[in-house]
Amino acid sequence: MKLRILLADDHQMFRDALRSLLEKTPNLEVVAETGNGLEVVDLARKNSAHIVCMDIGMPGMNGVETTRRLVVACPGIKVIALSAYSDQRFVLDMIRAGASAYVTKAEAGDELLRAINAVRQNRNYFCPDVANVVAGVLSGDGDQGKLSAQLGARERQVLQLVAEGHT
Repeated sequence: MKLRILLADDHQMFRDALRSLLEKTPNLEVVAETGNGLEVVDLARKNSAHIVCMDIGMPGMNGVETTRRLVVACPGIKVIALSAYSDQRFVLDMIRAGASAYVTKAEAGDELLRAINAVRQNRNYFCPDVANVVAGVLSGDGDQGKLSAQLGARERQVLQLVAEGHT
Protein backbone atom coordinates (compact mmCIF):
# COMPACT_ATOMS: atom_id res chain seq x y z
CA MET A 1 0.00 0.00 0.00
CA LYS A 2 1.28 3.43 -0.94
CA LEU A 3 1.73 6.02 1.77
CA ARG A 4 -0.42 9.05 0.91
CA ILE A 5 1.30 12.40 1.51
CA LEU A 6 -0.03 15.96 1.56
CA LEU A 7 2.47 18.78 1.06
CA ALA A 8 1.66 22.04 2.86
CA ASP A 9 4.17 24.81 2.13
CA ASP A 10 3.67 28.32 0.81
CA HIS A 11 6.69 28.13 -1.52
CA GLN A 12 5.71 26.49 -4.80
CA MET A 13 9.33 25.80 -5.78
CA PHE A 14 9.95 23.95 -2.50
CA ARG A 15 6.74 21.90 -2.94
CA ASP A 16 7.82 21.02 -6.50
CA ALA A 17 11.21 19.85 -5.23
CA LEU A 18 9.59 17.76 -2.49
CA ARG A 19 7.12 16.24 -4.92
CA SER A 20 9.96 15.31 -7.27
CA LEU A 21 11.91 13.69 -4.44
CA LEU A 22 8.93 11.79 -3.06
CA GLU A 23 7.66 10.57 -6.44
CA LYS A 24 11.02 8.87 -7.03
CA THR A 25 10.52 6.84 -3.86
CA PRO A 26 8.54 3.61 -4.18
CA ASN A 27 5.39 3.31 -2.06
CA LEU A 28 5.05 7.08 -1.59
CA GLU A 29 2.36 9.09 -3.33
CA VAL A 30 1.81 12.84 -3.14
CA VAL A 31 -1.98 13.10 -3.16
CA ALA A 32 -2.40 16.86 -2.67
CA GLU A 33 -0.57 20.07 -1.97
CA THR A 34 -1.39 23.54 -0.76
CA GLY A 35 0.27 26.78 0.19
CA ASN A 36 -2.44 27.86 2.63
CA GLY A 37 -2.89 26.50 6.15
CA LEU A 38 -6.66 26.96 5.96
CA GLU A 39 -6.93 24.27 3.27
CA VAL A 40 -4.91 21.53 4.97
CA VAL A 41 -7.60 19.81 7.08
CA ASP A 42 -10.08 19.61 4.19
CA LEU A 43 -7.44 18.35 1.76
CA ALA A 44 -6.21 15.75 4.25
CA ARG A 45 -9.74 14.42 4.72
CA LYS A 46 -10.69 14.53 1.06
CA ASN A 47 -7.51 12.75 -0.06
CA SER A 48 -7.19 10.32 2.88
CA ALA A 49 -3.65 11.50 3.59
CA HIS A 50 -1.51 9.44 5.96
CA ILE A 51 1.21 12.08 6.41
CA VAL A 52 1.28 15.85 6.08
CA CYS A 53 4.60 17.58 5.47
CA MET A 54 3.82 20.91 7.14
CA ASP A 55 5.62 24.22 6.82
CA ILE A 56 5.40 26.38 9.93
CA GLY A 57 5.02 29.76 8.25
CA MET A 58 2.05 29.77 5.89
CA PRO A 59 -0.64 32.30 5.04
CA GLY A 60 -4.18 31.80 6.28
CA MET A 61 -3.16 29.78 9.33
CA ASN A 62 0.35 28.98 10.50
CA GLY A 63 1.62 25.41 10.66
CA VAL A 64 1.42 25.18 14.45
CA GLU A 65 -2.30 25.99 14.64
CA THR A 66 -2.99 23.94 11.51
CA THR A 67 -1.27 20.94 13.11
CA ARG A 68 -3.35 21.33 16.29
CA ARG A 69 -6.56 21.29 14.28
CA LEU A 70 -5.41 18.54 11.93
CA VAL A 71 -4.53 15.96 14.59
CA VAL A 72 -7.93 16.51 16.23
CA ALA A 73 -9.86 16.36 12.94
CA CYS A 74 -7.93 13.40 11.51
CA PRO A 75 -6.90 11.01 14.29
CA GLY A 76 -3.98 8.84 13.27
CA ILE A 77 -2.58 11.29 10.73
CA LYS A 78 1.12 12.04 11.13
CA VAL A 79 2.61 15.51 10.75
CA ILE A 80 6.20 16.14 9.77
CA ALA A 81 7.18 19.75 10.48
CA LEU A 82 9.30 21.32 7.76
CA SER A 83 10.84 24.64 8.58
CA ALA A 84 13.77 26.87 7.83
CA TYR A 85 13.93 27.43 11.60
CA SER A 86 15.32 25.17 14.29
CA ASP A 87 14.73 27.67 17.11
CA GLN A 88 13.51 26.14 20.36
CA ARG A 89 10.26 28.03 20.25
CA PHE A 90 9.27 26.64 16.83
CA VAL A 91 10.40 23.11 17.63
CA LEU A 92 8.59 22.95 20.96
CA ASP A 93 5.44 24.58 19.56
CA MET A 94 5.22 21.99 16.78
CA ILE A 95 5.87 19.08 19.14
CA ARG A 96 3.19 20.35 21.53
CA ALA A 97 0.79 20.81 18.60
CA GLY A 98 1.17 17.14 17.69
CA ALA A 99 3.94 16.88 15.10
CA SER A 100 5.60 13.45 15.01
CA ALA A 101 8.76 14.68 13.31
CA TYR A 102 10.67 17.88 12.63
CA VAL A 103 13.08 18.41 9.73
CA THR A 104 14.79 21.64 8.79
CA LYS A 105 14.56 22.67 5.15
CA ALA A 106 18.35 22.83 4.97
CA GLU A 107 18.39 19.06 5.60
CA ALA A 108 15.15 18.19 3.82
CA GLY A 109 16.28 15.55 1.28
CA ASP A 110 17.39 12.31 2.93
CA GLU A 111 16.29 13.54 6.35
CA LEU A 112 12.71 13.88 5.14
CA LEU A 113 12.77 10.31 3.84
CA ARG A 114 14.12 9.15 7.21
CA ALA A 115 11.35 11.07 8.97
CA ILE A 116 8.70 9.51 6.72
CA ASN A 117 10.02 6.02 7.45
CA ALA A 118 10.09 6.74 11.19
CA VAL A 119 6.53 8.06 11.39
CA ARG A 120 5.35 5.19 9.19
CA GLN A 121 6.59 2.94 12.01
CA ASN A 122 4.86 5.13 14.64
CA ARG A 123 8.15 6.60 15.80
CA ASN A 124 9.11 10.22 16.27
CA TYR A 125 11.98 11.73 14.32
CA PHE A 126 14.08 14.87 14.69
CA CYS A 127 16.81 15.82 12.23
CA PRO A 128 20.25 16.36 13.85
CA ASP A 129 19.86 20.16 14.17
CA VAL A 130 16.55 19.75 15.95
CA ALA A 131 17.77 16.85 18.11
CA ASN A 132 20.47 19.23 19.38
CA VAL A 133 17.81 21.80 20.24
CA VAL A 134 15.75 19.21 22.12
CA ALA A 135 18.87 17.99 23.94
CA GLY A 136 19.66 21.59 24.89
CA VAL A 137 16.20 22.02 26.35
CA LEU A 138 16.55 18.79 28.32
CA SER A 139 19.95 19.77 29.69
CA GLY A 140 18.75 23.24 30.64
CA ASP A 141 21.18 24.99 28.29
CA GLY A 142 18.52 26.85 26.33
CA ASP A 143 15.83 29.43 26.91
CA GLN A 144 13.43 26.64 27.73
CA GLY A 145 15.70 25.22 30.47
CA LYS A 146 12.94 25.84 33.00
CA LEU A 147 10.94 23.11 31.27
CA SER A 148 13.51 20.54 32.30
CA ALA A 149 13.18 21.61 35.94
CA GLN A 150 9.40 21.11 35.72
CA LEU A 151 9.73 17.55 34.49
CA GLY A 152 10.30 14.55 36.69
CA ALA A 153 13.20 12.17 36.12
CA ARG A 154 11.05 9.66 34.23
CA GLU A 155 9.49 12.42 32.09
CA ARG A 156 12.96 13.69 31.14
CA GLN A 157 14.00 10.11 30.30
CA VAL A 158 10.96 9.62 28.05
CA LEU A 159 11.53 12.96 26.31
CA GLN A 160 15.18 12.05 25.72
CA LEU A 161 14.17 8.71 24.20
CA VAL A 162 11.65 10.44 21.93
CA ALA A 163 14.35 12.89 20.84
CA GLU A 164 16.48 9.89 19.93
CA GLY A 165 13.71 8.51 17.72
CA HIS A 166 12.23 5.85 20.00
CA THR A 167 8.49 5.39 20.50
